[in-house]
Amino acid sequence: MSHLLACSILERSKFGEPIWTWAYPSLTESQKSYIVKKTPIEDQKTFFYGKVKNIWFYVSDLMDGEPEKFPDVQNFSIILWARDFNPDKYQKLGHVLGQVYGKTADPTQVLQHFISVMTIGICSIDGNDSPMEFGMVGKYKKTDLKELIKHFGLEAIVIYSAMLLKKRVIVYHHGLIQLLESLKSFPSFIPHRKFDETLFPWFEVTDEGIAALRNRKFFVAGCYDNSILSHPELTDIFVNIPAKEISITPQSKEGLAMTKIQKDVALFLVQLSESDLSEEDLIKKIGEKTHEIIDNMKSMTSTRDDGREVLYISRLKENDVNPAMMTFLIQLATAENILVLESEP
Repeated sequence: MSHLLACSILERSKFGEPIWTWAYPSLTESQKSYIVKKTPIEDQKTFFYGKVKNIWFYVSDLMDGEPEKFPDVQNFSIILWARDFNPDKYQKLGHVLGQVYGKTADPTQVLQHFISVMTIGICSIDGNDSPMEFGMVGKYKKTDLKELIKHFGLEAIVIYSAMLLKKRVIVYHHGLIQLLESLKSFPSFIPHRKFDETLFPWFEVTDEGIAALRNRKFFVAGCYDNSILSHPELTDIFVNIPAKEISITPQSKEGLAMTKIQKDVALFLVQLSESDLSEEDLIKKIGEKTHEIIDNMKSMTSTRDDGREVLYISRLKENDVNPAMMTFLIQLATAENILVLESEP
């Protein structure tokens, strides 16, 4: 089943005015105004992505059409709308559809290829020996988790722990494109979970933007406005990419206290980042380590008659589990949807 929802073309006239040329099946006025407001087309040069009301949008590089076919147009972008988070796949598809439109100036040609991708996951472009496959999950996913771990060294464990335990994470970079490029790798820290609904690639420090995060218990949100650093109440950790700093907010220090497990994982992450492993194999190794930690926690749970797994705090105390480890196990159980109760009935 395709996650694609819509395709649209946004042109910029020679006078710098944004013009919505075409959309399929349709766009609401609120979607159009959101894109124009959120992404001033006169400043946008390269691919970027975002999310509005749980729908992802992917804006292609600014592209030029053949002059004789676009006499009054300076450039244009293809904007794809989808349910899933996959920037690299949609960047590639947007570029391909942009090439079609740039050569033909005919939205029906774009529609033909878009429908082909929606229905069978394949796009055949003139001059290509073989059709391009867009239906395979992960085919165009490009992350750089290895470099992200190298960037922060042992402190990368704070990001890993926060995401494993479903904490609030705000990521800062003063450059939007660099921010979005880095954020692509964050979900790979915990590969067994989906982050489509909890990843907010960039938000503005406005009343509306703050309100969208305030009541959420778990998210990964990007911001390129440094005034966000003055709002520690919104997050559990701040990740400042250009400064290579990760800070835990005062109210979250107890919940993110380091245990022996996390110290071991910190060394494990750094060793992986310094190895010759491919990105794919590195993510696989991290996933295996994470499952090992979760399985170890589950070995301490019980199964009720209704089939629900339960972690009893009293049992942890009986086994002399230290306070920091107990806090970690309780939070991990909660993050994995395991019921936590004080004692057995």
